[in-house]
Amino acid sequence: MAGEDAKKVSKKADDKDDREKEAAPSPPPPAPSPPPPKPGYFSVWAEPAHYDSTLHLIMTQLMEQHEGPAFLPHVTIMSHHWSSPEEAEASLKALCDCTLPFTLKVLRVESGTTYHQCIYLLMDKTQEVVKAHVEALECFKQLKEDSNLEEITEKYKPHVSLLYCHMRDEELDLAKAKVEAEHGKILLGKEYNITHFSLWYTEVNDESCISWNKYMDWPLKEPERPIWAQGQGTPRSSLKPEPKLEA
Repeated sequence: MAGEDAKKVSKKADDKDDREKEAAPSPPPPAPSPPPPKPGYFSVWAEPAHYDSTLHLIMTQLMEQHEGPAFLPHVTIMSHHWSSPEEAEASLKALCDCTLPFTLKVLRVESGTTYHQCIYLLMDKTQEVVKAHVEALECFKQLKEDSNLEEITEKYKPHVSLLYCHMRDEELDLAKAKVEAEHGKILLGKEYNITHFSLWYTEVNDESCISWNKYMDWPLKEPERPIWAQGQGTPRSSLKPEPKLEA
């Protein structure tokens, strides 16, 4: 009898353990690994090195007034479709390694007929920014043997978009005139230092810009310092003139 009672107690304990195991929640499945970046439309941006409150205020006001998307101020150095982000990153580094820091200067407020060039600041087309554009085409393997560099540089128009929007001509004229009247004196002639380039995924069919994201920043090439600045000589200004010998 004692043996049978012990078996019953053991069976009840086993049944209780089984019920507890069934009631206990199963551990959550492991989080899926993030998908690799997909091939797509990438852009190289020249973003101002420092935050400009006036520029951001203008862009925010235009965005709210015309229900446009939010995006950061930038000058597009080039855009193209690439097969892999890794290839684009390597090309960006090569571009930055051969491009010195430069300055972008605002010429005037302009309006355009396309969504991404609705209201924008036309920038001075300096040799530095044109060279960066051509170097980008070369580093990203977009130049061909029969490419017409003169035509390419002629078409390139460095600008900072203030608004992405589809607007009628009358609306464009009013929006442009308002920006000129309220902010023209501050904007015209303003300069922005460019010290790095950034690589962005910019799907052109996404007008909301929600899918746009930055993959990386890379600093531009540091200008070579003179020998005396490297501690290997004496600056010319500090050289003392040799004393004249008396006759």
